[in-house]
Amino acid sequence: MRVRYNTPKRLASKLVAYATPLVVLPCFANKALLYGKFISVDFEYVLWDYKKELTEIMRTINLLILEDDVETLSVLLKHIAKLEEEIAPKADIDVTIFSNYKQVEDLVNNQPADFYDIILLDRDCKMGASFHVLNIEKIDTEKIISISSTPQWNTEARARGVEKIVLKEYMDLDKFTKGVIAEMTQIINTIL
Repeated sequence: MRVRYNTPKRLASKLVAYATPLVVLPCFANKALLYGKFISVDFEYVLWDYKKELTEIMRTINLLILEDDVETLSVLLKHIAKLEEEIAPKADIDVTIFSNYKQVEDLVNNQPADFYDIILLDRDCKMGASFHVLNIEKIDTEKIISISSTPQWNTEARARGVEKIVLKEYMDLDKFTKGVIAEMTQIINTIL
């Protein structure tokens, strides 16, 4: 499990958000400008006071998309961005996209089994081969969603243990993407 801690930039933005009703920046050393006058501010106290809020752990959901169609990817990413906004206080989504089977063989199959939290698995790739070279047996099939437009390839994925299947419909990519997001949301809810 990888987690992301608040960075100094996030820390500063939260500090400004919490301190703004009291302090109007700019700040110099331990002095701040408040309503046109410099006052002393104990920033260590402010940081300590909000320590729990400022050091919250944010979970990163690692999503692997094995898809070669750019139009499908654009619609998926639009909806994934909305999903990320919904889960934002607790987690964010790190997206990796591969469009050919060689990337799966060379990069994905060499990763630890728990490296990706969710995998969207199409069948056909840009090189005319199959994304099904993915070592599905090594990975927890509960986190794989088969997204082929051909029922035969979804059936092939099901035979290898994949239970979550959303038939891709090029004529209605929004409907397809909503189905994918629903499956992703279920997986994310089990993680968080």
